[in-house]
Amino acid sequence: MRAFRAASANVGRRVGQARMLTTAIDEVDGTGSLELAFGVAEHFGIKPDAARNIVTEVSAAVASWNTAAKAVGLSRDEIDRMASAFEYEEPK
Repeated sequence: MRAFRAASANVGRRVGQARMLTTAIDEVDGTGSLELAFGVAEHFGIKPDAARNIVTEVSAAVASWNTAAKAVGLSRDEIDRMASAFEYEEPK
């Protein structure tokens, strides 16, 4: 249960279509964006292909997060509050 609560710690608020993180991905932009994350990945020593692989692996690992959250007894309100941390589509 702590893992689910920890994963939601960086969930910020939405401004329009953008998700705003409480911890910025780069020095300027607090938008929760895969494009932004890919853009700064090499700064952290992560090559572009490796960054995409990481996103694929993490996406697969959390695909059934809500089932696991229910199984460990999280309330509907807790699950709803965390949903944006796990269910994400890049705005077009």
